[in-house]
Amino acid sequence: MKALKKALIAAASVAGLTAIMASPAAAVPFTWNPSLTSGTALSSAGAFTSDNFFTSDYSHIVLGANSGTANDPVYNSIIEHSILAINSFANVNTPGLVSTNNGSPTAGATGYRLYFVVTTTSHLTDVVAGSNKFFLGSFDTLSYTMYGDVGGNCDFGASSAGISITGCGADTQLQLATGSLAGPFNSVSLGLSPAATVSTDIDLGTNAGGFFVNPADLATFLFSSAFTNDPSSNVTHFANGGNTIYITGGGGNTSLIGVPEPLTLSLFGVGLAGAVGLRRRRSKKA
Repeated sequence: MKALKKALIAAASVAGLTAIMASPAAAVPFTWNPSLTSGTALSSAGAFTSDNFFTSDYSHIVLGANSGTANDPVYNSIIEHSILAINSFANVNTPGLVSTNNGSPTAGATGYRLYFVVTTTSHLTDVVAGSNKFFLGSFDTLSYTMYGDVGGNCDFGASSAGISITGCGADTQLQLATGSLAGPFNSVSLGLSPAATVSTDIDLGTNAGGFFVNPADLATFLFSSAFTNDPSSNVTHFANGGNTIYITGGGGNTSLIGVPEPLTLSLFGVGLAGAVGLRRRRSKKA
C-alpha cells in the first residue's frame, strides 16, 4: 500500500491532460463560440481563438480490495470520479467565462463555465523488475461528458465523500461532447515516471451545435497538457485508512496538437493518472 500511495501521489503531481507522442508538436490555435450551442446559447459571448487553456481538477479515487499480498498487491478495482474545470484561455479575453479561482465572469457577456466530468474503473498489479518496483494496469471502463454551464453559477469540490457540483440553481447544463472507452490504447504505469494512455471515442454532445468552430472535426487533433498537483500542499488528501484519495483544485494547462494517423487523442485523467483519450470513431466522420 505504501508503494502504491507514493505512485498515486506522483501521478497526481505530474499527470493531467497529457498526450503520449513520439516527438513534441507545436500547439494549434482553436476557435470556439459559446453563442452557437444548440437548444440555448451558452453565453452571449462571441467566438474566441486561443492555443492553450488552464484548468483545475477535483477527483475522488477509491482503491478496491487487495487480492494479492502485502508485498505484491493486486488491486482489481479502482474507481475514479473527476471534474476538470476550465479556468481561462491563454492570450485572449474570453467575455463571460467564470473562473473557479475568482468565481466571477469576465466582463462583456453573460456568465458561463466549461468543465469535464469523468468516471473510470481500472486495475493495477505490482511488478518487480530487478531493484525497481512499480504498478502496471489498464482501464476497464471510462466515460466522460464535457459540459457548458449556462450562467456559470456552479461550484466544484472533492472530499472523502466524493466530487460535488453545487450552487447551480436554475442554470442549464449543456452537453458539448461525450465519449467512452474504445480502441487498443489502454494502459497505466505508475513508477518513477507515471504515465497512462487510453483511447475513447468522441461524439458531439446534444447541445454542441456550432460551438467547435475550428477545427470542427477533431479527428486529427489531440489535447496535451500537464498538471502541477503538489502532494505536499492542500491539493492531495488521503482518507479512510488511505483507501480513498481526493484532489481539491489541482492545476494544469492544455493545448491542442495535431497528430498523424493512426489517431490517438489523449486526455489524461486527473487523480490516479487515469487517461481519457479522445478519438473520434470512424463511423462519426462525414
